[in-house]
Amino acid sequence: MIDSLAELAWDSLLSLQGEQVEVFPVKGAVHIRDAVFEETSIQVDAASGVLVRTNNPSIGVFYKEGEQPIIGGDRIRRKGQFYRAEEIIPDGQGGAKIELHKLKGE
Repeated sequence: MIDSLAELAWDSLLSLQGEQVEVFPVKGAVHIRDAVFEETSIQVDAASGVLVRTNNPSIGVFYKEGEQPIIGGDRIRRKGQFYRAEEIIPDGQGGAKIELHKLKGE
């Protein structure tokens, strides 16, 4: 039941803020992924508990059964701009936040 609730919440979020991005994996075929793009990220410093805003963009994704996960090093194209997946942070509900680094010259 939790899985279906997480998927329902994800589908609702996609309808409001979602978009499709192209994933160019380190291994495997290029594919399209539904994602929620954020221009900046917020992280919590583990040692101090302080919130840290970064200039790095991120995407949120939800993996449906059988979908290839995004891994570090995969390239993501959004609106003609390439990014590299750097840090994958699973959310414990079947999805992940993926920290991106903008690539220049691609």
